[in-house]
Amino acid sequence: MRDWLQNNFGSTLCGLFFYPFHELYTAGLYKKIAPQDDYKSPVEISSVIKGALNKTSPAGYNTTFVYPKQGLNGLAQEIAAQCDIKYKKNVTVIDPNNREIGFSDGDKVRYDKVVSTLPLNKVLKLTGLSEEGKNDPHSSVLVLNMTVLKYPYVNP
Repeated sequence: MRDWLQNNFGSTLCGLFFYPFHELYTAGLYKKIAPQDDYKSPVEISSVIKGALNKTSPAGYNTTFVYPKQGLNGLAQEIAAQCDIKYKKNVTVIDPNNREIGFSDGDKVRYDKVVSTLPLNKVLKLTGLSEEGKNDPHSSVLVLNMTVLKYPYVNP
């Protein structure tokens, strides 16, 4: 990625922004990992100039993605209504042999399938399964979405 950034943005922009940003964003791994997909950041000068001066054709993955009419929160609520969600629970063990998940408060639940958003190395640790070989470089990202309203708020 470092080389890709250098080739596409040059020394000045890399020194001022891209290197310091990616040093933090990837925990220093931007020197070892592959660059992002080209289509997400078009860097053809003619496209940049056209985009700055005129309306351009949509590009990237988000041009075809459609948000749910009720919003992402509504979608999450609909999914949650069909699930048995355990709130404020800390998973301490995943037992793949007995298909059981244990929590820090001593509770256990049986499962058919587990969908985890944890990094694979953390899931393996919870299962007690061993990793073979060296871990691939990775970073973790926390996305925090916030809405700040100025009070008094009047709904238009």
